Amino acid sequence: MKKVVQLALIGLASLAFVSCKKDIPSPDPDSDKCNLCELTEAATKISYGELGSFTPTLFDENSYKVAKKTTLADGAFIETLNFNLNNGNHVIAQAINVDLNKVSIEAGTKNDSVGSISKATPYDMLTAYEKKHEGKTVYAAVNADFFGSFPVNAFVKNGTIIKESHNDNGVYDYKDPAADLPASMPMLFGISSSGKQAQIGPSVDGKTVKETVQTRFIYEIAFLDEPDLNSTSKITYDRVDLNESTTGKTTINIIDNKRVTLRDGKLLKIERSHLKSGVVKHGKILEIRDAHKEEELDADSNYLYVMIPENVEIEAKVGQYVAYYNSSEGEKWQHYETVLGARQALVLDGNIASTVTKENSNGAQTTDIPRTSVGIKPDGTVVVFSIEALRYGHKSTSESDSYGVNLPELAELMRYYGCAMGANFDGGGSSQLLVKEPNKELAVWTRSSDFGTYTLNESRQVINTLLVVEK
Repeated sequence: MKKVVQLALIGLASLAFVSCKKDIPSPDPDSDKCNLCELTEAATKISYGELGSFTPTLFDENSYKVAKKTTLADGAFIETLNFNLNNGNHVIAQAINVDLNKVSIEAGTKNDSVGSISKATPYDMLTAYEKKHEGKTVYAAVNADFFGSFPVNAFVKNGTIIKESHNDNGVYDYKDPAADLPASMPMLFGISSSGKQAQIGPSVDGKTVKETVQTRFIYEIAFLDEPDLNSTSKITYDRVDLNESTTGKTTINIIDNKRVTLRDGKLLKIERSHLKSGVVKHGKILEIRDAHKEEELDADSNYLYVMIPENVEIEAKVGQYVAYYNSSEGEKWQHYETVLGARQALVLDGNIASTVTKENSNGAQTTDIPRTSVGIKPDGTVVVFSIEALRYGHKSTSESDSYGVNLPELAELMRYYGCAMGANFDGGGSSQLLVKEPNKELAVWTRSSDFGTYTLNESRQVINTLLVVEK
């Protein structure tokens, strides 16, 4: 029995999809974006409301001060924070503030790859990004998802789903040593494809830990009639694959930038509307033909292809538009170009997460550990925190060196700083902060406790990084 892809009608009052302004690829990837680009890349504005007053209980409020403010660019600055914990330990924290209207946040990988990824130092990822995006300066770089041979949580870079979901060991009680889970829901941090909206949260809202862990990021595909502004437009959604080397028997495969081997079915040849259109890739169907098993096909900068298996029927026709983009179950992360796996929830909706004191993995309750975390202020400003603690790696040589913090202490710092949401990235020897000040060379601001030096490339190799980049 053949599978029929479901059709859904969406009124133009909510989504007024229209055809692209140009029917040929634009030579400038950022010019002449059509309404389809703008509408499908838009993210719903997240509102947190105003934060109430907050008095820390784990560090001395009277000792807290902003020791230095360093401007990196219009829309990006670092505040160096000094304060004393209740146990007397002195902490120095770097707080990188990012205005997404003026500066971008991107994911860094080895060789800036979205294909086969492996570990590298933050410096290697920073330089790989600048090499591939010539002329764009990386103002700051920190480690992100947790140390290992692959990301712990889901990972999306440049709209490409690199890892679909959180690690699943089949154990969903964080108290069980076999579980690969925090006490809170596993957190994600993401930037929408518009580049102007940040989000922190689990992969899906209102689900059990098991359901959250098993929630997968997916691609969605839309077949669009060229609409009349007084009518509706047909939208078709289904789970699809991207650039699978051999197309599957039951899934739609989008062939975007790779040579693939086809199976029997239908093949749609798509003329790209733009050479690059951000996360949402789309264009006009030029041809629909039978595909033959074992036939090889190359996509290029002018054309992409959609392979429809024999058992899937779609109502596509020449002249329609096709768009595809990444999403997640419940559409919480639909059109998010960058999604990095964080870990423990630290601040949720302006409150210290109730699970912070229950965390038991990765030295969560150990006070003297280097930390990296990410937060969002009510006005949408992203704040990345980096705390050095060379004592953790036995590399400290001075009593003036900063001590580390545990997760409850880190959560209080983030909330006191004004974050409505906050989540923990990897820490320990993975924590390193690289900073490029105006008219200065790139420098290490947070030293990796594995090495304890200011040498750019002397840091633990990590699976991905958060990059603060020229827009």
